Amino acid sequence: MFLSELNEMILWMADVGNAYLEAWTQECLYIVAGPEFGPLEGYILIVDKALYGLRSSGARWAERLADSLQKLGFVLSYDNPAIWMRDMGDHYEYICTYVDDLLITFQNPKAIVDELSKEYTLKGVGPPEYYLGANIERIDSPEKVLTMGSGTYIDKCLVIYEQLFGAPPPNKVWTPLDPKDHPEMDTTTFLD
Repeated sequence: MFLSELNEMILWMADVGNAYLEAWTQECLYIVAGPEFGPLEGYILIVDKALYGLRSSGARWAERLADSLQKLGFVLSYDNPAIWMRDMGDHYEYICTYVDDLLITFQNPKAIVDELSKEYTLKGVGPPEYYLGANIERIDSPEKVLTMGSGTYIDKCLVIYEQLFGAPPPNKVWTPLDPKDHPEMDTTTFLD
């Protein structure tokens, strides 16, 4: 997000639908079909796609996405295995991945979304409003401030608290610091 803002690029997000089912499993897996399979009940069915819950499914999906991004000219960042970048001559384009969530920093993000849509089903495409548990909002001001907050996440936690304990959460506290606490500037020679 910082690079996007710093380089005046457009920030979009996308979620890959059924990501694990896009990858092939390397394990030898089978199931015996139950009554929900109708006429196939009792048959032995071989599982060839990665499934949610398998230990290696995340790795298989990451490999599949890596192959796709490499074909499009992206290289993996030396610093962070979740960041893919592509040299465009006068700037870099970035795709940040978190399992099946993509954060795209491009001058024209629609172009890469169209390209990825040929291979994957993408959901929630567009400027991010909520990403990885954080509300993202642009404040309308001359400075074009981009903010991140946890309001939606906290609201969900409060609902869960009430469901678990059958009572509303304790009183709101606006800061984790004691209201009487007044931090002062450290003027020691160690921290000059």
